[in-house]
Amino acid sequence: MRAGSVPASVPLGDGVLTTLSVDGPVGTMFRWRELRTHKPAIRALADRVEQEMPGLRKALSYGIALRRGA
Repeated sequence: MRAGSVPASVPLGDGVLTTLSVDGPVGTMFRWRELRTHKPAIRALADRVEQEMPGLRKALSYGIALRRGA
């Protein structure tokens, strides 16, 4: 996948896992240089996840923060 492009064929579940692994405190699959290179594509996936599942990423972020604080 070239930077900035997100094929419509990417399953939503894969998009959710990708954006959460990058957004959250989960070990990311990208090194920092790769992350910077793929940032537009990851942003597009995150936007798609937010559009199709509004509030999911925010709710999971809150849940992770609460668990870390316990």
